[in-house]
Amino acid sequence: MKKTKETRNVTVGTEVECAVDRNAIINGDFHHDGSVSVAGNNRDDCDGSCQDDCECYYECECTYCQMCVVCGDITDDCNCPACRYCTKCLIPYEDCECNWKSSDCNEKGVDVDHHDCGACVNYWIENHTTIDCYEAQNHERQCERDCDCECQCECDCYDGEDGTRHGQDGEIVSGILRENQLRGWFDGNEEAILKTNHTCGMHVHVGNIGHMEYGMLMSENFHDFLKAEVIKWGKENKIKEDSALWKRLQGGNTYCRDYFKAEEQKMDTDKNSSRYCFINYCWALHGTIEIRLLPAFQKHELRYKAVSKVIDIIHTYLDNNKPKIHSLEIKEVV
Repeated sequence: MKKTKETRNVTVGTEVECAVDRNAIINGDFHHDGSVSVAGNNRDDCDGSCQDDCECYYECECTYCQMCVVCGDITDDCNCPACRYCTKCLIPYEDCECNWKSSDCNEKGVDVDHHDCGACVNYWIENHTTIDCYEAQNHERQCERDCDCECQCECDCYDGEDGTRHGQDGEIVSGILRENQLRGWFDGNEEAILKTNHTCGMHVHVGNIGHMEYGMLMSENFHDFLKAEVIKWGKENKIKEDSALWKRLQGGNTYCRDYFKAEEQKMDTDKNSSRYCFINYCWALHGTIEIRLLPAFQKHELRYKAVSKVIDIIHTYLDNNKPKIHSLEIKEVV
């Protein structure tokens, strides 16, 4: 049975190039991108000095950072008498007055009140005491910042003297989303997208498309349909004539050319220059179709509307066209 928009259940991923507040990203990652030039900080040149006064590590909970100050071992390995407690009366076992000698002694016919033999003591220690460096106040954190803890302080290396966030040039890459999660993702990352300009693109990955329908999209007819529909959408939304959208549509961006290279792209298992087209058929690499035509609009609302429109264009084309045989065989790369 032919699928429709309601039954297709595609996945969506988006990449927004911009000046990024990395600390504000939600359900996504930061990637470097040398083509982006907004804030002038497109390298990962934070030297960590912004965390010199960090106090996060004072709260480190990593096992290997919790030390016993008496023996110098980590608390999990401590065996100090000073940290050993009776589990019955909950006081240091050496001060314990529990009648453990008579209750646990296995020697019969001997005065149980005088059983200080090694066997009795060891039995009691093994079965009725526990080590607690914290309770004995012999615990100390000795974190050298080389454990699994992560500093939660916000990096301010790219802030102005007045505290203004300038951000770091690159792109925010979303996680895998469903269509109904797209609006929430853009709203959640509005603060992370500090600023965009003409160097910033917005890429849309659509996945979970079957072989037959993916083959339908691998046609120049779809390429032309996409371009025409985006032009129509731009006019309906009154996008300014000097906007980056129109410059991209006219082929004015090196990373987004009006070329159709489906056969070449579908075999790529690396990110090659062949992807720099309106559409990148990255079947072998990601199993998705990537639309690279959109700019990263400066207005928040337009970013969501543009991505949503591109997805709708794909649905519309698939709903109104018949499938045709198209090879998606991926040959083994030796």
